[in-house]
Amino acid sequence: MRNLAQILRNPAAGRLLCALFALLVVASAALAGSRYSVTATISSGCCDANSNSYTLQDDGGGPYTNAGSLLSQITPNNGPTNYYQWSFDLSNSSRSFNLTLTPVNGSPAGPFAGPMPFNGQLYSRCFTPSLGLQNWTQIVTSDNNCAMRANFSYGGVGYSLVMSPQVSGTGTATVTCTSNSSPCSSWSDVPTTGPNASNANVANLYNGGTLVGQYYLSFNISLSHP
Repeated sequence: MRNLAQILRNPAAGRLLCALFALLVVASAALAGSRYSVTATISSGCCDANSNSYTLQDDGGGPYTNAGSLLSQITPNNGPTNYYQWSFDLSNSSRSFNLTLTPVNGSPAGPFAGPMPFNGQLYSRCFTPSLGLQNWTQIVTSDNNCAMRANFSYGGVGYSLVMSPQVSGTGTATVTCTSNSSPCSSWSDVPTTGPNASNANVANLYNGGTLVGQYYLSFNISLSHP
C-alpha cells in the first residue's frame, strides 16, 4: 500500500497507470464485442445418411435470427486457448427445437420418444486432430472432428445429449466453411458419416453426470454471419 501511494503521488507514474487502465477497459470492451451474430437454419423432415428423418429439427418457424431473447452466436471462449464455437440459446425465447430419442446399441428407451419441443441450448465446438480447440472463424475448408451438444429439461430433469471426439463411443460432427471470405462467415454443421466415421450419429444422453444411454443424433444446420 505504501508503494502504491508513492506511485500515485508521482504524476508520471499516475498517468502511466491511467493509460494502462484505459487499455484494459478498451481490451475488455473489444472482447465483449467480438461475438458474431449468426442466423441458424436447422433442417426439418428428411433425410439423414440412412434416409431417416433428422432427430434434431427446427420448430417450423423458419431460420433463427440472433435478436432479443433468441441467442445464436459464434462466441469467443478464452482460456489457455482462444477459440470460437457456435452457441445457441432458446431458454428465454418463444422458439424451440424438436428432438427425437431413438435408442442404439441396446440402450433403454429414453425419457421420451418424440419429436418433442424444447427451449434448450445447442453448442458446437471443433477440435484439431490432437484435440486442441479449433477456432470456427479460421476453418478454411472443413473440420470433421467437431462436437454437438443439446441441453434440455424434461419432467423437471436436466439432460445433455452429446456427440464429441472427447466422448468415447460417440460420433463427431463436421463443420464446413461455406463462404469464400477470410475469416469464414458461413458454415454447415452435420454429423460425420462415411466409411471411416466411427460411431456415426451416436450420442450419449446424460442426466447430470449419469449416463442414461446412447441415441441417434442427426441434423443438418447452416449458419451465416451477418
